[in-house]
Amino acid sequence: MDHSHAEDQLHGAVEIIPSRLYYAPLRAFPASDDENDSSSSKKKSVHYFSIDSELIYWNFFLDYGPLNMGQLYRFCAKLNSKLSSVELRDDIVCFYSSDRGERRINAEMRSNATVLICAYSMIYLGKTLEEAYFGFREEHAEASRRGRVPEPPSRNCSLPPQSKRVRGDGPFARLHPLPPFHDASPIVCTYDLTCYDVLSGLDKSMQLGFFQYDNAPRLPSTPAENDPSITSVADNSDMSRFHAVKRRPNPRTFNATEYEHFEQVENGDLNWIVSDKILAFAGPHMKKVVTPEGFCMLTPADYIPYFLKTRVKLVVRLNKRCYDEGDFERAGIGHVEHYYLDGSC
Repeated sequence: MDHSHAEDQLHGAVEIIPSRLYYAPLRAFPASDDENDSSSSKKKSVHYFSIDSELIYWNFFLDYGPLNMGQLYRFCAKLNSKLSSVELRDDIVCFYSSDRGERRINAEMRSNATVLICAYSMIYLGKTLEEAYFGFREEHAEASRRGRVPEPPSRNCSLPPQSKRVRGDGPFARLHPLPPFHDASPIVCTYDLTCYDVLSGLDKSMQLGFFQYDNAPRLPSTPAENDPSITSVADNSDMSRFHAVKRRPNPRTFNATEYEHFEQVENGDLNWIVSDKILAFAGPHMKKVVTPEGFCMLTPADYIPYFLKTRVKLVVRLNKRCYDEGDFERAGIGHVEHYYLDGSC
């Protein structure tokens, strides 16, 4: 969806890259300026896009996100294609989430969208966690609403909406609140997992080299001083900022096709927590069963070929005994018990 209007009309959006990339919660698209407007020379075409109906979180109970790593990959690929498009090279790109539905759902969509765009900023624009999240902090939005625009610590920071100009009947909705994510249970969540918490986990995984998308630039790992292995490298954003980084071995790149295949229950519900080191999977059963609802329960025999291929040496059972551990042991894979109440770990 393209609209031509003055960049000034994006007052309700978070600035990610000045005059190029923004995020906004939208009730409606801002009205296009009159073609005869004398300020037409200041107008830019704004390309709006959303993934609200494209990347769906399938919940268990009261959980609603965040979206998984495969979905984050698809979002990043989509945004990269827009920013590198010849047709959009002179346009502003505005990623948005809809704010036209139920209030609770609108807020949940804002949280998911915030994680996506901040994660993109960290992975592809070389922003630090604090730089990526600066424009999304509630205290900064509140300060902006009062006319006291917070001073960013660096030029690479995202900037909060000009909240003072966001009206209740305007096209932009308020960014906050950003509700914390809920665990996969039907009861009150006892721990608030915020957008910032999720991004902190991503930041840590990037520092430790747990993953890298195959089309992402190699990003800084652990900042260090007075270390002979430090190299200064330019980031790939529009900012002339340099990082002092300590290089670590490049991890195996993220395979989105493989990830999306194995996350399906019928394919094992497999997920690498640490690449080539820790693998989570749905507990198998004595017999392979497909329920009338389509739910698939696999046996150890369904997992063993993949485990041998990926050199899995030990299976840790966390729940009740629903399969014969001897199947794994006879295949040369160790097995131990570490029981938890189902869903508690």
